[in-house]
Amino acid sequence: MKKQRHSRKSPLQQKIALHRINTLFREAAKVFHKDKQLANRYVQLARRISLKYKAKIPQAYKRMLCKNCLCYLVPGATVRIRLRQKYMVHYCLVCKNIMRYVYRARGKQKAKTKDLYTISYLTVVTK
Repeated sequence: MKKQRHSRKSPLQQKIALHRINTLFREAAKVFHKDKQLANRYVQLARRISLKYKAKIPQAYKRMLCKNCLCYLVPGATVRIRLRQKYMVHYCLVCKNIMRYVYRARGKQKAKTKDLYTISYLTVVTK
């Protein structure tokens, strides 16, 4: 028996899937204060759509769902957010899971390695 390969979905299907994911997250935000279980269900559906159609969930939305229990995260209600030196800590109040996300301060930007190499090479040559 041959194994079936997972076929790539067409770009049109992925675009429709991404639109549905965006819609589900917006609906979850509207419904959350009235019915938390329905908001969680919307987020779970959005994740299943992203897995089925191989469409990436946008980063802003990805941080609104717990990677462990797949519940919708709202600061103060279902998640506690703390800032540390180089990362942001999300603590899910539902399943007690901890998620860490690296961030950079706005003013500080990392220099490119190619530029550093060029600068260091020029200083060695000129000396």
